[in-house]
Amino acid sequence: GENRDDIIQWACEMALSDSQTALKSLYMTYFGPLMRFTGMYVSSPAEAEEIVSDTFLAIWNNRKQLPGISNFDSYIYTVARHLSLIHISEPTRHLRI
Repeated sequence: GENRDDIIQWACEMALSDSQTALKSLYMTYFGPLMRFTGMYVSSPAEAEEIVSDTFLAIWNNRKQLPGISNFDSYIYTVARHLSLIHISEPTRHLRI
């Protein structure tokens, strides 16, 4: 898409200078699409939002690897799908008592 160069730049800024501004920019770009994507796996927006938050946390925690990832777009969706599948396989973890 039109953001591709920006996305590569943000990913590199996160990796090289721990830029939370870059993380925020990626969050703004991907939040809506990832909410729709994870919403296909879970029944509630709250659950989808939890998975999206976990996705960005995972991206942040793995930020040093980002420059080696050729397609960030497919990477972030792969992470989100993986976390969605974990989420629906562990329903008890999310029960609020």
